[in-house]
Amino acid sequence: MTPVEISPELGDLSDREIALVQDARSDDVAFVWVLIHLGLRVNPPSRPDWRPDPSEIESAFATLERLASRGLVEVGRVEHIDGGAPGHVASVRHVAEPLAVVRERVEEAVALASGPTDWEFSCWVVAKPGV
Repeated sequence: MTPVEISPELGDLSDREIALVQDARSDDVAFVWVLIHLGLRVNPPSRPDWRPDPSEIESAFATLERLASRGLVEVGRVEHIDGGAPGHVASVRHVAEPLAVVRERVEEAVALASGPTDWEFSCWVVAKPGV
């Protein structure tokens, strides 16, 4: 993986933000991994039923807004392109959405989660092309 080149106007990114952008350059990053990269969740979680609280969601989305406003990432969801062959991973594409829409989906998924992983894939982050 090629390190993110930091131009002078982006020099104030934290190591955690840079790690998130680097990960997003190679693959879609699920919300749970956004939290891990930003130090808001440990891996493995401290307890099996761990969910982000409102302040952790706020912190994550503040960072995503910061990175998106600088043209480094897109935030949204993934959707299946086709079902794929049995036994193979289905093809997906990233669909960028407004942060407010994504945040609402994340908050709802966290609130309604009946299992520990029900909210983890409610948001996906990718690096913008050329980053």
